[in-house]
Amino acid sequence: MIIDGLTMVGFSINGYRLGVEELLASMNSNGIDRAVIAPVQPKTYRLEPQNEAVGVAQMRYPDRFISFGRVDPRQGEAAITELRRCVLRLGLRGLLLHPMEEGYTINEPPPSVW
Repeated sequence: MIIDGLTMVGFSINGYRLGVEELLASMNSNGIDRAVIAPVQPKTYRLEPQNEAVGVAQMRYPDRFISFGRVDPRQGEAAITELRRCVLRLGLRGLLLHPMEEGYTINEPPPSVW
């Protein structure tokens, strides 16, 4: 079994764009069995709809995708709430943190609510 370790899906604020169906076609043509997917940072800066879209992709293709949610830890309690929603309601299996796009350093202390 060949697993792609991480693919970002969606329409990014940085111009990157990859849809789920396009990813599946690429996986099929390259012999990739499964992929870990996570959302990009969208132009709206709202990760919740992007997490939702990744959850829908996982539900539609459970044998192809292992989906991760994405939160911005600087959002404190809202990030915790979104992470819980990702895991408990959307059934996502992991967490992606992206310090460069969210604008924090990896060694920055977590918000006090964590």
